[in-house]
Amino acid sequence: MKRAFGFCIVRVLFSLVSIVASGLNVDGAEPAAIVLTAPKANQVVQRVGFDLATAQKKPETAALGFADVAVRGNLPNGTERAMWEYRIVPSKESTGRETDWAKLEIRVADAKFEATARIAAGGWYRLEIRGRSNNDVIARGAVEPIGVGEVFVVAGQSYATNCNDERFKVADPLGRVVAFDSAKESWGVANDPQPAPDGSDGGSIWPPLGDALLKEFQVPIGFANVAVGATSSLQWMPEGTLHPRLVQAGKSLGRFRAVLWQQGESDVIAKTTAETYVANLKTIRETAAKAWGFEPPWLLAKSTLHPTVYNDPAGESRIRGAIDELVKLPGFRAGPDTDTLTGENRGDAKSCRHFSGIGQRRAAEMWFAVLKRELVTPQRDAAMSGTRSTQALFVSNDGSFKRYRIPSLLVTKKGTLLAICEGRVDGGGLTGNIDLVLRRSLDAGLTWQPLQKIADLGDDTLGNPCPVVDRETGTIWLPFTRSPGKFNEAQIVAGQSSGPTAVWVTRSDDDGATWSEPRDISATTRQEKWGWYGTGPGIGIQLANGRLLIPSYHTEPGSGMYRSHAIFSDDRGATWKLGETVGEHTAECQAIERHDGAVVLNMRGTNKQFFRSIAISRDGGQSWSEPQLDRNLPEPACQASLLAEDNGGRVGNSSYWLFCNPPGATRRNLTLRVSRDEGQSWPIAKLIDAGPTEYSSLVWLPDGQIGLLYELSRAGQTYRPELHFARVPISWLADSTSPEPFVPNFNAR
Repeated sequence: MKRAFGFCIVRVLFSLVSIVASGLNVDGAEPAAIVLTAPKANQVVQRVGFDLATAQKKPETAALGFADVAVRGNLPNGTERAMWEYRIVPSKESTGRETDWAKLEIRVADAKFEATARIAAGGWYRLEIRGRSNNDVIARGAVEPIGVGEVFVVAGQSYATNCNDERFKVADPLGRVVAFDSAKESWGVANDPQPAPDGSDGGSIWPPLGDALLKEFQVPIGFANVAVGATSSLQWMPEGTLHPRLVQAGKSLGRFRAVLWQQGESDVIAKTTAETYVANLKTIRETAAKAWGFEPPWLLAKSTLHPTVYNDPAGESRIRGAIDELVKLPGFRAGPDTDTLTGENRGDAKSCRHFSGIGQRRAAEMWFAVLKRELVTPQRDAAMSGTRSTQALFVSNDGSFKRYRIPSLLVTKKGTLLAICEGRVDGGGLTGNIDLVLRRSLDAGLTWQPLQKIADLGDDTLGNPCPVVDRETGTIWLPFTRSPGKFNEAQIVAGQSSGPTAVWVTRSDDDGATWSEPRDISATTRQEKWGWYGTGPGIGIQLANGRLLIPSYHTEPGSGMYRSHAIFSDDRGATWKLGETVGEHTAECQAIERHDGAVVLNMRGTNKQFFRSIAISRDGGQSWSEPQLDRNLPEPACQASLLAEDNGGRVGNSSYWLFCNPPGATRRNLTLRVSRDEGQSWPIAKLIDAGPTEYSSLVWLPDGQIGLLYELSRAGQTYRPELHFARVPISWLADSTSPEPFVPNFNAR
């Protein structure tokens, strides 16, 4: 009897396990269906983080890149309190790896949800979503196939549409070359005819190009074709009907690699001048980039030849010359010269009168060569030690400011890179008229927009920028400090000034293009008795629970002792609160959140400790443990930068932290360190610059590389004249065989 009873228990337990494994509730009820509206079936999302050097050696690794894919859908009734998870399952024939179920942080509004799922490039996946309550799966949904790879917008006229002789089909048996139908907002295999808006129904050059790119780079390929036959550059201007369609297609994609522009014949016919063609394309590109919020390169094919319609060598030469001028300008690059495809490459008057089937294949080969150059050359250049260098973004005595100091580097939700610092009108000291200034980059730091002011409050001293991005709204909050301009730091610390340092904040809702009128938040973020105050400097962080946290410091009355603390907002920046004070002899600081939710404060010392101090908070920055010296992180009493990233194994096989400072007794030899165990040890230390170097700021760039903005004094020049920006490849950081500094040694004298 006992054996029978035990056998029954085993059978019941086995049945329960089987039910849970199958996705059913314990009571046998089928989980509610989740209707996913994004991503869509057959969609390809643009990847970032592509590391050529590693991908060529190990194409199955995360070096192929990844994307943070937007996931949206309808929330079933009764699932509001579920724990949400996702996983990806690759098709058996494709590359890519199946993942375990991972937590999915969803945001809910009006019975709809949205979230972000990080997905590796390379595979052709099924994305699965489920909601769990205890051990029960109460809701589930899926979409397939989807992929992360390379995406392109195609624009121009008939040679870019379906006006060619032969209809091609995608050769890949999995259909991993796809096309976006902008009218239907849907994706499908990119068999001809392409879903171009002009209704043409012949063949195109895009299926064979997609197959070649897929074979070369081992990631899915997507095209969004908005080209329209018989259109001139004038018709693509913002006031026309074609430009809004171009803009909308780019917005629907979110991100893409480049615009492939195949156009010119109608401008030959219209006798457009070279000057007008250049001006038109500049306007088209700049207006679209502003609407998209980033600046993808425009690859310009030379496409002026149309032998079955006209013979105008002078007109063709005029537009070809205009393209030559355009590719010298920022934002434009040379595409293929398809005008060289003559003879058998062109259809006759009895055909579609554009490319023949042979010409289509050869045009695709020419585009492939260009795109391979675009994808491979920048990666190769970045990885080669001989090409490592920095950009001087802020150079003192440039006619705008006598000095620049205190770097802060930030990437917005849309991927815009912001380089922020102090612009010192009167000189190098922390006194007098100081403004907050900014330069923006829309291409991950390859090019930069001109200097702009964020805040200028007369002759007062503005400083210590410490911005943070709200990852849900995209708003950039920039806390900073304001001190009486007629007094220096020592006078304010001693209480000998007209007033203490105040805490202010400004915000941007358009990726840093414009900023709100600054407002004073001192009433809730500082004690009245404090003297000097600093936010950061560097960057703030957003905790997993949504709290915005700004590491800060101040001086105590009487003793003048420096001590760290944090301020935070739990209502999306509307109001700010003050946390408790950290222990003695702590100052400028940066914060980071561990996986267990604890916040780590990494602080500069002020009492000749010669090592960084560490304090821990287990309540989101409200209170702190007693600071302890971290003897793995030496310092000369200087600000440092700190950054965390769960990167899927781009250096080693685990998440890691980055730390940057000058580590010796003097402010030289800026060094970048890596920890794979959340700051317990720092086994990798790579020299960035052997010269006189001081404050710095780190960020993950949209392409997956590391961005670094730091202070540099060149040999023989005056104190701190420049702020330099460096793009540091992951492959260099992971290469333990390279002892040379990232920057050539000309600064080390």
